Amino acid sequence: MSAAGVPADDGAVEPVFTVMILPPQPRATDDLQASVIGVGGPLTFAWRKNGELLAGHNNARLPHLELVHGDLVSLVVAAHGREVSAETVIHNSPPKVTAVTCKVSSLNRGVNLEVEPLAEDADGDPVAFRFVWQVNDEELFGENGPVLSGGAFHKGDIIKLEVVPYDEEDEGDSFTNGLVYVAGNAPPRFVSSPPATFASMEYRYQARAIDPDDDDVRYELVAGPAGMTIDPVSGLVLWPIPVGVSVAEKVRIEARDAEGAGGYQEYLLQLKTAE
Repeated sequence: MSAAGVPADDGAVEPVFTVMILPPQPRATDDLQASVIGVGGPLTFAWRKNGELLAGHNNARLPHLELVHGDLVSLVVAAHGREVSAETVIHNSPPKVTAVTCKVSSLNRGVNLEVEPLAEDADGDPVAFRFVWQVNDEELFGENGPVLSGGAFHKGDIIKLEVVPYDEEDEGDSFTNGLVYVAGNAPPRFVSSPPATFASMEYRYQARAIDPDDDDVRYELVAGPAGMTIDPVSGLVLWPIPVGVSVAEKVRIEARDAEGAGGYQEYLLQLKTAE
């Protein structure tokens, strides 16, 4: 607000000056600063918040600690017998992401990538988040939550994430710091189960493991009764059962891909045959 010069009693023109409150759209985290243009000499400042005089604040700066979202702040500046006023409203403070934690220790195809963001809001407003996922620099439309499906990427893919916080009025700055992930090699996993019963004198079990990356899988019999074998390519387990045998033995089968990543299956084989 500005005031025009008017004649004083002695015929002199009183000084004309303007007052502004900066920044133009302040938030609760901003100190307010009075900008006075067009007058010099001693000035007095009177700040008010929602109509109440802020005692002790009588200079050109008002600390933000006194202010919250929605407050109406007014200022009266007096100089040479004239008073000029200005006012402003404290605007909404957008939320800010402070950290994003990855909740997965080892990432590969088939494992969901889950993150947990933390944020702060100077006004104490509830904060929500929007998630923008990219795989090899291509945005995954429809994937806007904190969990990216383990089927959305493959071994060697580069995954990037952008987290955007928002409250009821505004979005905050997007957060990307450190949010780059590389999908590693996935180990094979067994999808078959050993037979519970069998009728012949030959134990047969078709072990089967699948590799999420579609890598070739080879099998190895690590533990089992004497004479038991496994086909390293097909995973077929065979054991000619001796007559009069009594067995309670651990069987352990491992499956590995070409990079050495592996899974295993372990079970107890119990058997007793007649003499």
